[in-house]
Amino acid sequence: MFFAGGIGITPFHSMIKDATERRLPHRLTLFYFNRTAASAAFLPDLDRWQRENPNFSLISTIGPLEAEAIKPRLEAAGTAICYIAGPPGFVGAARAAVEGAGVDPDNVRTEEFSGY
Repeated sequence: MFFAGGIGITPFHSMIKDATERRLPHRLTLFYFNRTAASAAFLPDLDRWQRENPNFSLISTIGPLEAEAIKPRLEAAGTAICYIAGPPGFVGAARAAVEGAGVDPDNVRTEEFSGY
């Protein structure tokens, strides 16, 4: 499961592209959060890959991450690895949300992008 805040989409974009092009069997879910629709990079690519790849699911949201909204998906994910990337505030909130939903902290990977 991928959690991208703004520019945090960059590493996930290439990973999803590769998985789609190579037809990898991995189940991928992307939660993509942006402040405005205009600031959401790569949406045409992500929409296309979602149509082409039955193993990829996109949940795009304008506004802040809300822990209760993602909790049901996390509970259904079982022992999935959660990758989180974005500004430091987003990464901290996302980590708290996924761990609060019961994800093992050892299954959470983060990358903070600041100063953009």
